[in-house]
Amino acid sequence: MTNFDATLLALMAGFAAKHFIADFVLQTGWMLDQKARYGQFGGLAHAMLHGGLSFALLLAVGLNIGLATVLLGIEVLLHYHIDYAKAALSRRFGDTPAHHRYWILFGFDQLLHHLTYVGLIFAALRHLF
Repeated sequence: MTNFDATLLALMAGFAAKHFIADFVLQTGWMLDQKARYGQFGGLAHAMLHGGLSFALLLAVGLNIGLATVLLGIEVLLHYHIDYAKAALSRRFGDTPAHHRYWILFGFDQLLHHLTYVGLIFAALRHLF
C-alpha cells in the first residue's frame, strides 16, 4: 500500500467516523431545534463542530494549517446551509420521521455531506501528494 492509498483510506474512514460523532453523538437538542431558523446559534454551532473535527483530521494527515483552515471554512459554510435547507423544508411541510418525504430529505442531506467530504479529500490529497 502506498502512502497515497493509506492517506486516502484514513481520510475516508476519518470523515465517516467524524460525521457519525458530530451528527449522532455530539449534536444536542438545541442544535437540532435551531437548524430550521436561519442564523440561530444552534445550527451554526453544529456546523462549527463539524468543521473543527474535520480541521483536526486534516491536520492529523499532515495538511498544512493554511489549507486546513480554508477547508474548515468551506465545510462550515456548506454544512450549515445543507442542514438549514433540510430542516426548513421539513418544517415547512410538517414532515416527521413517519413521513416518507422526511427520509428522502434526510438521505439527500447525508448524501450532500458525504459529497462535501469527497471534495475535501480531493483538495487535501492534491496538496499532500
